[in-house]
Amino acid sequence: MTDITSGKWSEKGNFTGKDITGEKIFISKDLMASLGFQPGDNAKDFSCAYTHNLIGQLDEKGNEKVDSITGEPVKSLRIEATAIFDSADAMHDAFASRDSHAFRVRAKVEAQAKSAGLTESAINSLLSVAF
Repeated sequence: MTDITSGKWSEKGNFTGKDITGEKIFISKDLMASLGFQPGDNAKDFSCAYTHNLIGQLDEKGNEKVDSITGEPVKSLRIEATAIFDSADAMHDAFASRDSHAFRVRAKVEAQAKSAGLTESAINSLLSVAF
């Protein structure tokens, strides 16, 4: 999770954002459009969740680059946004909501185990394995 403080648009309409450390994050044009940004807009001051992906590289002709020794495709690590938010608070709310589902499921499993007559020890064992 990070905040995008600056960035630039590509010719294809995608956005490369930067956070306060200068880390570059690739953001697809579709994700940018989800917050109302269009190519050329001054897009900054929003938050994103991201992941690291290995992506293939292309040569100047658009062909996949391969390692001359191994014959394997050349890959590089790219940081890619998986979701963008208009504020850090909105991003935090989304993550808290996701995590709260696990707590709710755990509470329901515990309640059902109690109603089925399991002992506290058995319930604790069940929960330790399941969660």
